[in-house]
Amino acid sequence: LVCLLIPCGGCAADTVEVMRYGESSISANMYSYWLASYKGSFMYTFSDATDTDAFWDTVLYDDVTVEEYLDGVVLNNVKRTLICMELFRQKGMKLSPSLEEEIDSYIDELIDERAGGSKNVFNEELAKFGINVRMLRDIYRCEEQTSQLVEALYAPGGERELTAADIDTYCRENYVRIYHIYVNNAHVYETDDQGHYNYNQDGTIKLRPLNEEEAAAKAAVIAQIDAELAEGKDFLEVYENYSEDTYYKNGYYLTRQIDFIPEVVDAAFELQVGESVKVSSDYGTHWVYRVEMDERPYANEENIDFFTTIESDAEDADLRAFLDFLIPQVEVNEEEIEKFSIRDAAINYSI
Repeated sequence: LVCLLIPCGGCAADTVEVMRYGESSISANMYSYWLASYKGSFMYTFSDATDTDAFWDTVLYDDVTVEEYLDGVVLNNVKRTLICMELFRQKGMKLSPSLEEEIDSYIDELIDERAGGSKNVFNEELAKFGINVRMLRDIYRCEEQTSQLVEALYAPGGERELTAADIDTYCRENYVRIYHIYVNNAHVYETDDQGHYNYNQDGTIKLRPLNEEEAAAKAAVIAQIDAELAEGKDFLEVYENYSEDTYYKNGYYLTRQIDFIPEVVDAAFELQVGESVKVSSDYGTHWVYRVEMDERPYANEENIDFFTTIESDAEDADLRAFLDFLIPQVEVNEEEIEKFSIRDAAINYSI
């Protein structure tokens, strides 16, 4: 939910109002802060992101630039959060006094750590993002309100509590199951004279290209796999006999977002059940075979690596659909919003 929801200004506007939903609104100050925070998140997350005109002008698709795309991401996320804040208000929910005290204490710690205890100095730092200490407190309060609303919606007995059938539907709409024959003909792990792995400074094992003999051996295995599959031999038998990756006995359960070999993921979602395809990647050669999913695979302990976040992911998807249905009701001050751009925003990494 962190990526979907950001703190929202449900409180009185500090400057001109940039958007409204019901009785809740967001000010230009708060929007400026969120742009800076999102910019910091994007700069940190994407290694190729740079705060340069060349980066912001990069075309992603259909003449849409990086700047235009990310401006749209921020705008829609703020709208979603604004809706959450108004629902929090409508339901009569309140933050506890103890939580209010925690927020105040945290801000006091920030002032001590970043400004030597000087509120004025800290305000000067916050001014880069278009806010002051009072506005920052409102933002943190709104963040907690948003979190508590979502928690209430999906808690046992909550209005949007997901059923077992909901989780199963999400699984079948977002996962595919494959078996994956893998031959590493791209590299080998580098070892010393005693056969111990050599490591890079970041702790990863060093790689080296295959020598001529090693490459020939791998090529022979690949040719044998191709021949047996062409003859109609059972894919799973070939998998058991030749694959260098048989760790997951029930196969892989993949989503579009999984951190795995992109060529394999793309192939998996292009296949129909019972189909297979051969692909290459920087990691070697792969044969991908899509199979039917088991019933409730997320309940099988052997598959747990693929489903550690399925419940929260399903909630996120449901919440996004719920909020996006309401987004058209958000009133936006287009003239003011056009004054903001992620390109021109400051970068906020840590406040």
